[in-house]
Amino acid sequence: MQRAYYDQLVSTFLQQTPDEILGEVARNNEFALEQKQRNTWIYEIQILQNALAELDSGSIAFEYTIPRIGDRIDNVFIYNGVIYLIEFKVGESCFPKHAIEQVLDYALDLKYFHKESQSREIVPIIVCTHAEDKTNHLSMDNDGIFQPVKANASTLKSIIHWLTEQISDKPLDFSAWLESQYMPTPTIIEAA
Repeated sequence: MQRAYYDQLVSTFLQQTPDEILGEVARNNEFALEQKQRNTWIYEIQILQNALAELDSGSIAFEYTIPRIGDRIDNVFIYNGVIYLIEFKVGESCFPKHAIEQVLDYALDLKYFHKESQSREIVPIIVCTHAEDKTNHLSMDNDGIFQPVKANASTLKSIIHWLTEQISDKPLDFSAWLESQYMPTPTIIEAA
C-alpha cells in the first residue's frame, strides 16, 4: 500500500504543473473522485506551490496515511529535519476548535505511533483559507510538538518562511520517513 497519494522533493513539486500533481494524487486515490475534492486538491497545490516557491530543499507528501491509525494528513512538508503537518480547511472563515484539534491529533499520532517521527520536532499548521490573519507564537511542548500554527491562503507563505527560519532539527531521510513502521512508544511500565 502506498502511504501517500503523492510524494516528491519540493524542487520537483515546484516544477510540475498542478494538473500533473493532481493526476498522480487522483491516480493513487482509492475513493471515487468527486468534483469538490478535485477542486480542493488543485487549490491546495496552487497555495503550496506559492508558499514553498523560495525554498531550496525539502520534501512534500499529499494525503499521507498514518500507519495502522488510518487517518490521512492533507500534507506533510519536511524541511531541515522538521515535520510540518499542513491541514487545509478550504472555504473556512474561522479556526474551528475541531479543526485545530484534528491537526494536533495527527501530530500526536505521529509522535507516539510512527517510529521515524518519535524523536522529531513536529509543527501542526491549520490553514483555514478564508479566515482572518492571526498572530502566531512559537510554543513547543516537552514532547517536541509545537502548538498548532494558524494560517490562511494568503499568509501560509510568510508563516512557512518564518517557521523554517526559526526551527531546525537533525537531517531526516524522507524515504525512510514515508515508509516508517507503526511503533507505539513504550508505556511507563514497559520502559521501566
